[in-house]
Amino acid sequence: MLNTDILPINFTLADAARDEIIRLMGIPHERLGLPALPSISWAVDLYEDGTQREGPAIGFYDAATAKDMRDAVQIVNGVEVVYFVTESTSRHFYRRTLDFAADRGFFLRS
Repeated sequence: MLNTDILPINFTLADAARDEIIRLMGIPHERLGLPALPSISWAVDLYEDGTQREGPAIGFYDAATAKDMRDAVQIVNGVEVVYFVTESTSRHFYRRTLDFAADRGFFLRS
């Protein structure tokens, strides 16, 4: 049963994004080892010149942390993920598709 404090996934995952997440999970991190569980969130990057960039972000939990996150896991297009958003940031994902392109990285499309 889904924890009521966890917002349900409200987007789909394009094949390219799914494939890239799976590919990234196969690359060992120097401190954490192999990523064990992907996390999808909304990021705001602030730059020294005062500009900012917002968009979807993909992160990964290591195996030890992933064990503690099992109650937060949801499945989108066959991939187990943690959807790590607030009510206000989840609106960016609403009824959209998370996609990936080598020249753009991860992005949302309608």
